[in-house]
Amino acid sequence: MYLHYISEIICFQIIIYLFLRNAFNGRISKRIIICPIISLVLIFLLKTTNYNDVLFFATDVILYFVLPPLIVTDIKRKRIIYSSIVIVGFFSLVNIVPFFLSTFFSKNSVLISTINILLDVVLLTIAAFLFKRQKFKVSVFYITSLSKWIKIVSTFFIWELVILFSLLTVCLLQYPNSPTISFVCFLIIVVMIISFAAFYMLFTNNLRSKYYKTLNKTLEANANSQVKYYEQLLKSNDDLRKFRHDLNNIKIGLNSYLSNNDVDGATEYLNSLNIIITDNPIIFHTGNSTIDSLLSDKANYVKNSNINILFEGIIPECSIKPVELCIIIGNILDNAIESCQKINNSDLKVIKISSMQKQNFLFITITNPVNENVIINNDNIPTTKSDTETHGIGLYSVKQVLNNYNGHLHLSCKDRIFTVEIDYQTL
Repeated sequence: MYLHYISEIICFQIIIYLFLRNAFNGRISKRIIICPIISLVLIFLLKTTNYNDVLFFATDVILYFVLPPLIVTDIKRKRIIYSSIVIVGFFSLVNIVPFFLSTFFSKNSVLISTINILLDVVLLTIAAFLFKRQKFKVSVFYITSLSKWIKIVSTFFIWELVILFSLLTVCLLQYPNSPTISFVCFLIIVVMIISFAAFYMLFTNNLRSKYYKTLNKTLEANANSQVKYYEQLLKSNDDLRKFRHDLNNIKIGLNSYLSNNDVDGATEYLNSLNIIITDNPIIFHTGNSTIDSLLSDKANYVKNSNINILFEGIIPECSIKPVELCIIIGNILDNAIESCQKINNSDLKVIKISSMQKQNFLFITITNPVNENVIINNDNIPTTKSDTETHGIGLYSVKQVLNNYNGHLHLSCKDRIFTVEIDYQTL
């Protein structure tokens, strides 16, 4: 009758040690030999005491939470204990299912015990197979990188289900026809459904938040690289202006060599000049050197696509970081360019950027033509891309930056002209 308890003790231990070895590269020390010895002693004591509940609880604590930190090395004890709590909770939940189902179908204890033993063997086999796969290690790494509070909530949720399922099973087995107990069971089921829904929303929101934060860091790193590029581009243009300013003096020196027919001297003279030539001249003067470089670079990029970028107004240097300003203007401009490239006609496509400062706020409006009017929902637009996972990241990044400066973003589309209006605090 109690054979399923023994199989549970054996299988749970094997699963815990397999998990710790494969998931975290834990080293199983020679002290593992004490596991079967202590297990046999505790099983014997359980049998002689008719599986006393207190002793059974003590057995679980010793075998699942005390011994693993003593036997497994190269892993922090907190991680070992946490892993054991999650594993025991999850597999206990699975083991309760046959008992719960027996309240509706069969109350044959031998049959239920046999099903539990088979279930333990199946779980052990599946675990041993999954733990060896590389995808399993990647999944474990991703889960361990979740925030501390979501891991605590996940563990609490698993054990809450274990307790509620156990309570529900006991109520249905011992008081099958009691109206009061039936109502209690109904309340337990309602609590379980609410808990599952709450946990699902918390978990998915956390994953989504983590995903966007990771992408944000990537975008910020790319934007930093862009800013460095634009700064270098600006420096090159400064050097070019200086060179043009000195051109007359250089011509005088060169003419002196040529007038004396000193070709070798003229060649050496030219080679000694540090001439910097750029293919991307600065053609915008917004009042912000970083944005000057960004707009000039984008205009150079689309010059062969029949797209023209116009700017009117001023974007002053202010408290907003250059990289954040590049994230705002760059992402909106990239979306505008992409929309223009989708228009098939040969007419000139114009992207207009206007900027105006009022008191402590800067207001920027960017308009561009589109193929057809765009559906807008809460300042978001549906994707037309096959890559739906990364769609919207640009606008999300813009909103995140604007939030840091009490800013706002508003989207509108009328007569096939798409408009983005943004504002942010400059002080």
